[in-house]
Amino acid sequence: MNEQGAKREVRATKFGGAWRFQAKTAGDLDWTYYERPLPEDLLALKEILVRKYHDVVEMASSKFQVKHQIPSFKMNDGAKPRDLEDRTFEFAQSVRAFVKQLPRTLSNTEDVKQLVRASGSAAANWIEADEALSKKDFLMRVKICRKEAKESRLFLRLVDAGLAKSNVVARETLTTEARELDSNFFVDYLEKWIIARCPFWD
Repeated sequence: MNEQGAKREVRATKFGGAWRFQAKTAGDLDWTYYERPLPEDLLALKEILVRKYHDVVEMASSKFQVKHQIPSFKMNDGAKPRDLEDRTFEFAQSVRAFVKQLPRTLSNTEDVKQLVRASGSAAANWIEADEALSKKDFLMRVKICRKEAKESRLFLRLVDAGLAKSNVVARETLTTEARELDSNFFVDYLEKWIIARCPFWD
């Protein structure tokens, strides 16, 4: 809504290799192009992207859980910590407990090394991001967190869980948590990405 209460739409389109922001108010036939987008349009676009990303993640997660009847990832106290530092620590710790139950095969030996490294790196880099001294440093660290969360998902899918049902359930639960962590990192990254590209916000 604009100051007059009229609905305002925003979108970004790629033209000639460059992204351009567009906006229009309800009733307008044509879109207005902005070389330097307005702050309110950037915020509106951020909310749209975050909402769509969460919808996709939640839809995929719900379908997967219904199909496989996988319980939600639980922390030691029965609830997910809201603080990402605690949550990434719990994830890395749970991964280490999980890999101790896996069959000792040649492929698992290699995949487990990568999984343990990636899960721990996601937690460590979030601490670095939380203590970042600049926007650039924060953005770089969160990008690494997302990369490590995605790598954790990959190696969780690759490891051989064996025949034990508890191992299969634990693997899928951890995979879901890695996906949710990626979503949280994305939201934090997107917010700081917008701010970092607006020099008039500081």
